[in-house]
Amino acid sequence: MEGLVLHSNKCFKLAVMAMLLSGSSALFAADGTVNFKGTVTNATCEVMTPSLVYEGWTNALRWKNPYQNISIQSAAINLQFDCGELTSAPGIKFTAQTGIVMGNDESFLKTTGSASGVAIRLNRLNFGDSTTNPAFNPKSNFLLDGETYSTMKSTDGLYYFGIRAQLVGLEPYQDSFNGTFEAIVGYDLVYI
Repeated sequence: MEGLVLHSNKCFKLAVMAMLLSGSSALFAADGTVNFKGTVTNATCEVMTPSLVYEGWTNALRWKNPYQNISIQSAAINLQFDCGELTSAPGIKFTAQTGIVMGNDESFLKTTGSASGVAIRLNRLNFGDSTTNPAFNPKSNFLLDGETYSTMKSTDGLYYFGIRAQLVGLEPYQDSFNGTFEAIVGYDLVYI
C-alpha cells in the first residue's frame, strides 16, 4: 500500500508540474505583436558603358622628358552605372589587363604592339558635388595603385566614375619607338 501511495504521490507531483509548465506560456503571452517582413536581394548595377574604345591617339611632338603627356588629345571617360534600388554608391577597382609599367611615383597602363616607350596614365576625374560612399577612401588619384574608389551618384539617379587618360612617354623620344599600340584596363564594381 505504501508503494501505491508513493506512486500516486509521484503522479500527483508530475501532474501539478505539467500544469504549471503549460500555464507558464501564458505568463509570456504578448498583448500584441510586431511582424518584420522584407526582401533580401542581390542588388547590382547595370554597366551602361560596358566596352569603350578610344582610337586615333598620336603624339604631337618628339618629347624630351619622361612621364609627361605627349598626346595631342587626352580622353575624358565617363563610366555610367544604373544601380536601381542600391542605397550606397558601389566602389570601382581597376585591373591593368595589359600590365603595369612603374614610373617615378605612379603606375602606368602598359601598352602592347609595335610602338614602344609609351604608356597610358589613368587618373580619377572628380565631378564636384556628388554623393559618394565614404567606405571607399583611396589615397591616390592614380587608378592602377590597387585601391577601390567610390562611384558618384548624380541627381539623375545614375552612378558615375570619371577617368582622364593620357599618353605618356616613358623615356626621351627615339625613332625606334614608332609603331602602333593598344592598352586595356578592366574594372570591377565592389558592393558593400
